[in-house]
Amino acid sequence: MHSRYRTCFPLQKCEDTVETVAQLCGEWRRTVSPEHAAALATGATIKLSETERIESLLVDRPGGFAWGMRHWIQDENEPTLNWITDVGVQHDACSAWLSVTNYLTSSSDVAATPLYRARTRPRIVRDCLKRLGTPLPVGPNARELRADEAEVKRFVEELLDPARRYPIVFVSCCNIDDRPLTDAAKLADWVSGLASVVVAKNRFPSRRLQDHLPQHLGCWDGAVRIYWPRFQLTDAGEVHRVWAAGSVRDYDRDDSNYEFKFKEAILTRICDLTGHQTHREYLDWPTINALANNAKTEAAVAAARGAGDERELVKLFESENKTLVAANEERQYRIEFLESELARERDLAEYWREQSLTKSAPVDVQPAGPESVASVFEAIDWAKKRYPDELVFAFNSKSDEETPYEPPTEVARALEWLATTFLDARTAVRPCPDLKKSIREHCGGAWFWMGGQSDYTVSKYDGDYHCQYAGK
Repeated sequence: MHSRYRTCFPLQKCEDTVETVAQLCGEWRRTVSPEHAAALATGATIKLSETERIESLLVDRPGGFAWGMRHWIQDENEPTLNWITDVGVQHDACSAWLSVTNYLTSSSDVAATPLYRARTRPRIVRDCLKRLGTPLPVGPNARELRADEAEVKRFVEELLDPARRYPIVFVSCCNIDDRPLTDAAKLADWVSGLASVVVAKNRFPSRRLQDHLPQHLGCWDGAVRIYWPRFQLTDAGEVHRVWAAGSVRDYDRDDSNYEFKFKEAILTRICDLTGHQTHREYLDWPTINALANNAKTEAAVAAARGAGDERELVKLFESENKTLVAANEERQYRIEFLESELARERDLAEYWREQSLTKSAPVDVQPAGPESVASVFEAIDWAKKRYPDELVFAFNSKSDEETPYEPPTEVARALEWLATTFLDARTAVRPCPDLKKSIREHCGGAWFWMGGQSDYTVSKYDGDYHCQYAGK
């Protein structure tokens, strides 16, 4: 049984944790009465209907206790499919951890027509985070990143922290209007409990990050990127998935539900990784069941030894041995399943690596700008026709199409460089280690590139740095 969603995180508040989680589970499943919710906190089995049931267990442990709940409900549209949600709480003297796992299983051995079911975050995760909190930055709210140098450095340190266990989803802002292309607040709510969402306040934090991260690991101009745990500056760009601005903007453009589908794509990517992660604090229904059975067996063994009943002891040990054999078989099956999944993921990674190498392979003949252009006007007209999807044109107050620059072929080459080498480097399609050297080689020694300017310079020479585009 493979999980579709799986998370485990510490809780901020540790008082009455089980009672609160049981109450929230009751509110989550509206068919559960307050009396049933109170019973769940101490361990109960409740049949809500012919297609829905819920059960829980409470087990005392050295220094604390463990509580688990399993909710089972039949799919609304396909009776052979069952939704199972496990909620677990591990509690000791100084900490409490919440685990939530969601499965979709089949109750029939007969192969059915494949049905699509969207990947979602169980509501109980968000409710527990809002009520009990967590010391980790994986809550339902996005964090804002400003262009303050100290703040950017702290963010980079968080990215590079080897102890970080959660992915970071960074949402950049578009250069043209200083706004993100997706709603970071809704995205943070959607991936809460699994990842931390950080949204740039404007376009400048992304520019600050360019001073700390390699170009192929950056994120700017409306792009969204996932930085996985164990992030390093030497990582390849394809390791940390990025959705360029065009991908975010055009995600299922013809579908009115595109924003939901983009969030689902992010959540699916994260769940595919976290579905196999294990933590010492992780608690699902099979684990809490095993703990309860072990507690019963230990109590029965102690009673049999106290009574000197050797025959009963033999029965108990035989039963325990059968349980261990079954658990070992289950683990072996799990290992085989994970090995097959690993092989599949390796094949997929190798495929994408080959595709990336093929796409980024150097081309022997580079397309050059037209040598026949006689003016800047013709160079711009050529670039508009050659790169309609890569370039937009807007002049500042000191420029126009009749600028008498000589030679105009260099202008065409500069626009070509902007639409190819520069754009590919910025979108991690083909890294360029030295943009300054690249533009000199492509356009001529008089051309240079700068990654940004100070706020003072931009404000002092406003006419040089600002233009009108799309009514703004």
